[in-house]
Amino acid sequence: MPTRWQPSPSRISRWLVGVPVLQEYFQCLLPRWHGEPGDLKAACDWLRQQTGRDDAYFIMADLAIDAEGSAEVLNPDHPAHVDWKRVVQSYLAAAKEHRTSPHWAHVLLWDAYRCDQRTAAKALVPFLPPIDSLSSNEEPVCLIGAREWAEGKADLVAWDDRKYRFKTIGSKRQKSSSRARMGVAVEVNKPLMFGNHLALFVQSPRLTTRQGFPYEECVVIQDLMPRGDLKTELVFAPGRQEELLPGTYRLVLYAEGKVVHQATFELTP
Repeated sequence: MPTRWQPSPSRISRWLVGVPVLQEYFQCLLPRWHGEPGDLKAACDWLRQQTGRDDAYFIMADLAIDAEGSAEVLNPDHPAHVDWKRVVQSYLAAAKEHRTSPHWAHVLLWDAYRCDQRTAAKALVPFLPPIDSLSSNEEPVCLIGAREWAEGKADLVAWDDRKYRFKTIGSKRQKSSSRARMGVAVEVNKPLMFGNHLALFVQSPRLTTRQGFPYEECVVIQDLMPRGDLKTELVFAPGRQEELLPGTYRLVLYAEGKVVHQATFELTP
């Protein structure tokens, strides 16, 4: 155990309940701050010796992975080395005795995913929450995708292995009628583990909604659902002749935060 700060045994039980305190403690012991190689493991070993429980290890592992990098900490020579077998054993022991929550199963599932530890992730599946509650910014589809990856039902398509094809829908020059269609057809080479969110931004002449509100920009949203969807269409077609005025319509398609396709249409009187 590191000697620069050794907590009293009377406080340890409260620490194991107070996760933020443990996280701050391990933060101090990171090699990039005040720690030395092996300090994190030594701290967990000491806490296990004092309490008879190894609950602190999975908390330490999550922090080390975030701070030092998922691939790096798996290297036994890394000063903040993480042993995935011990991570799983640590969490499962705590979960089976109700000393932790499903939230941590989800946290560790993501860590396992980032470290490509599929076998370890599978052991966490029975303890996962029924819905995604890790943060308000995540969608349930993220937990579904990670769960199915852990169960061997889905594979991640690497970024450099994703191949999209785009096809313009509708003639580049057409009359402004209720039959006018403008859009983009999207196809991906492999089912995506987490699906994808597509946004088609449309710049147009000054149009009017059915409720009488004027607009010159709008967006069409569509999703490629996880695992199954390989293709979809995003079409701007209000459907009423008076809404599609003659002029230039510029369509810009975004996927994964980047512009992936553009098309320009001219509607004539």
